[in-house]
Amino acid sequence: MTHALWLRGDLRLADHAGFAKLAKLVEPSVAFFNLDPGLRRSLTPHKREYLMAALADLDVQLEGRLTLFALDPATQLPALLASRGITTVYTHTSVGPGIRRRLNATSKALQDFGIVVEPLDTPYLLPPGTLSTKDSTPNSNNLGYRVYTPFFRAWRPLALATRPIETPSSLRLQCLARNFEPKAEVGRGGESIAHADLARFVNDRRSRYPTERDLPSRQSTSGLSAHLHFGTLHPRTIIASIGPDDEKFLSELAWRDFYADVLYRNPDAVDNELDIRFRSIQWRQAGDNPDLLGAWQLGRTGYPIVDAGMRELRATHLMHNRVRMITASFLVKDLHFDWRIGARYFEEQLLDGDLASNRMNWQWVAGTGTDAAPYFRVFNPTLQSKKFDPDGSYIRRWIPELASLSSDKIHAPSDHLDPTTLGYVTPIVNHRVERLDALARYANAKDNLVNSRKHD
Repeated sequence: MTHALWLRGDLRLADHAGFAKLAKLVEPSVAFFNLDPGLRRSLTPHKREYLMAALADLDVQLEGRLTLFALDPATQLPALLASRGITTVYTHTSVGPGIRRRLNATSKALQDFGIVVEPLDTPYLLPPGTLSTKDSTPNSNNLGYRVYTPFFRAWRPLALATRPIETPSSLRLQCLARNFEPKAEVGRGGESIAHADLARFVNDRRSRYPTERDLPSRQSTSGLSAHLHFGTLHPRTIIASIGPDDEKFLSELAWRDFYADVLYRNPDAVDNELDIRFRSIQWRQAGDNPDLLGAWQLGRTGYPIVDAGMRELRATHLMHNRVRMITASFLVKDLHFDWRIGARYFEEQLLDGDLASNRMNWQWVAGTGTDAAPYFRVFNPTLQSKKFDPDGSYIRRWIPELASLSSDKIHAPSDHLDPTTLGYVTPIVNHRVERLDALARYANAKDNLVNSRKHD
């Protein structure tokens, strides 16, 4: 026994390059998941619940032969694998700079024990770094696409040409250890649920997706984001289930690949403004006004569409995509908090908190990322509410205090009555005033950059 598959964020059997590789081996092999100390510390209860469900589902498919470690990957894992005769470890790559550093450190530690780490796949349709602009040079890491539309045009034909990897009919797996048991409630997550959700989307929601995906009161989104995040479903499988005419949904899959590519080429963008013009913006920090930040987190801002989204997040650990943009814009442009604070809070709360998509979407909202549209886009939460939740159904679902209000009053109740009489709150800021404040902060940052260059 010399080969092992290290499962990290690819918790499925179908469409899996690693399991396909093991299936070709004559000798027994190992498939293992390692619940390392860093991962244990970062797992919030809802993420742990989904993770355990995914592992339990996969373990059933592998007939109880999934190896489950709980070891330090750099100091304990290499010696154990070497003692069992493992010489090759297959795994998938990641784009998050922190994860890449840890994987590189573990790979080096494994190599010190004579174990080679061989990356086989990525969580994306096209591996980050695949597409480059026409003026790129060989081995260049900085000439990827910075604008989405040309990226999509180059990505689309290659993505549509991808095919799922055949699921192995049999595997010769040996279980080395079980340092923990993946106990989970049925239906909480995993590959079986992922395929059921995919079938539901294809058969029921796909036709409504282009016209209703921005309406949070409708069940018209794919519902597949958590499965993609945990790797219980690969986008190749999704592409094979839809068609080239599903242009809007294809574009959303492309956005996921685009942001992964941007972060792969610009790893510092995880914590720094991609657009250097805005690195000197005077953001509020968490301790500057904790009451304002807490009101946003708890859904008590007095802007119903914002509060509905934040309450949905805390209750379900998911949030409709349109409302994610509205709530993020409110934090950055109305409350003037650092976008990194919001990004970290979303990653903590969201079940589908993909690092690249989350960070780059927050930068999109903040106007500091790849978006060619200017920084002065400031969502008016009331207008957004009227446009995307016109009858107030989404608001009523998550803010029962306002359920009795008519659709013409529910989007801005304080314009019509004292909302505290309903158990709700008055707006914590004035959007018109804060919009001007936001524009001034951005303008000052641009001026500061110009002045600094004059004195260089």
